[in-house]
Amino acid sequence: MGVVRAYPSLMLARQAAEWLVQHGIAARSVGENDAFGGVGPISGSYPIMVDESCEPAATQLLDEWDRLPPLSPADWERQTVPDLALLAPGTPAPCPSCGRQLPLDAAVSRCPACRAAVSVVDVLMSLYGPDVFQWCYPDSSEPMAPEVLDTLDFLCPGCRYPLRGLPLAGYCPECGRPYSKQAILRAESGLE
Repeated sequence: MGVVRAYPSLMLARQAAEWLVQHGIAARSVGENDAFGGVGPISGSYPIMVDESCEPAATQLLDEWDRLPPLSPADWERQTVPDLALLAPGTPAPCPSCGRQLPLDAAVSRCPACRAAVSVVDVLMSLYGPDVFQWCYPDSSEPMAPEVLDTLDFLCPGCRYPLRGLPLAGYCPECGRPYSKQAILRAESGLE
């Protein structure tokens, strides 16, 4: 592994590494930071590590990434709201007031049946804990070219069923578990 580039903040380094992963290059940002001044940057910067054979392609991709506009706060907010449509259809989310099924939509603020104020996210959290949202966040890696993903072999993280030829995200036809090829790629690259 070699250093392909370094960034002045851990957030930028992680975003740059994610960009490389989106484009099929295993990459990792190096360095951590915490509120108490723990381990910080290496020599004042956060390096991006890639396999030495990928350095030319990674450099070219990072040049492209550096020219992109930074994420706006609206994009950050979009990535923090779970997409409840990615839950298994019919996941029980009863209204605390009337007990009727709530729509699986994080934007719903009132029960359609009784009009009581409600947070579908809070209802799901109280019933199932935070793990229910594991597959409910949009991939920040959506820009990865589908033709790149189509050349890679992915296996369902639950039952190891081959996912070649299936959509970028969906439900495994064998076990029914939701999958995201982007998330599988990130996990295999050590970024999750």
